[in-house]
Amino acid sequence: MSSKSNMTNPNSGSLLDPAIEPVVYVVDDDVSVREALGNLMRSVGLKVQLFASAIEFRQHRPSQGPSCLVLDVRLPIVSGLDLQADLRALGDRTPIIFITGHGDVPMSVRAMKAGAIEFLQKPFREQDLLDAINSGLSQSVAAGSASTPERNAENAAVASERPAEFDVINPRQALARNIQMGRTIFGWSQEELGNQCGLHRSHISALEREELSVGVDAIDHIASAFAVAPHVLLMPPADAQSTLLQVFNGSDGKPRRIRRGAK
Repeated sequence: MSSKSNMTNPNSGSLLDPAIEPVVYVVDDDVSVREALGNLMRSVGLKVQLFASAIEFRQHRPSQGPSCLVLDVRLPIVSGLDLQADLRALGDRTPIIFITGHGDVPMSVRAMKAGAIEFLQKPFREQDLLDAINSGLSQSVAAGSASTPERNAENAAVASERPAEFDVINPRQALARNIQMGRTIFGWSQEELGNQCGLHRSHISALEREELSVGVDAIDHIASAFAVAPHVLLMPPADAQSTLLQVFNGSDGKPRRIRRGAK
């Protein structure tokens, strides 16, 4: 990686409080890539926060202020494209730069149509990424400096049109509600669900009380028991309910025969 990377100051000439430092969020499940990007950001004087998954990023809601998001496309459970869609649905316009080693034209078109400012194929030049980050932070600064009355009115309109389910943005909350709802639909106790997915009843209980961190393996096992894709358990409850009901009722509209308490 080149050591002659250049970065301009996106706060130059802005109307933002100079005490508010721009932040670059990096979401990539490859620890070596994640750390390398973190070192690159710090080497040019940028504040950076690193996340291993979209779930982890959503659990640690970033603070307000100018920022941009460097986002891997392929992530466990919730993909980068799905996270982009979730953020846009919530009215979050953080500039997004996608990076991927497995991209294709339809994928890049989808990302750019949804508002991404760049789609970089790995391996990419450091300067190309830094140029995109500089552009993203400049956009974020400009958006933050926009006329306050107009921006407040726009944000209020987005919030008023957003379904209530979108307020459940904490994966622990969504997972807890969807597990409880799934058990109700399938007619399982906590112990019976635990038997179906190989988890102890106390683990299921703790997840429903939002006391345990969301683990990829646990989501995978529980989703398998309900015969749904893992990301369904992190969806807004209204959407998850629709999918769980479809699975339970089967293609012929009749309830599935579920083995109760099966190992």
